[in-house]
Amino acid sequence: MNKAEIQNWLTYWENAGMVAVDNICAFDQVHQARKYCACMRQGVFTDVTDLEIWRALVALRAEVAQ
Repeated sequence: MNKAEIQNWLTYWENAGMVAVDNICAFDQVHQARKYCACMRQGVFTDVTDLEIWRALVALRAEVAQ
């Protein structure tokens, strides 16, 4: 899954109230979020690593800040 697709899913889940993406402020928090949120570790994110999610989230925040 590419960065844009990951960003779209994160935005969708946040808007749906499924994942508190704004509360993820560090790489290790991605792992914790995935531990407790099935949508972030199963289904479309099965083959997505924590690092890929973190990098997509950082890039998304940088794009929004511009």
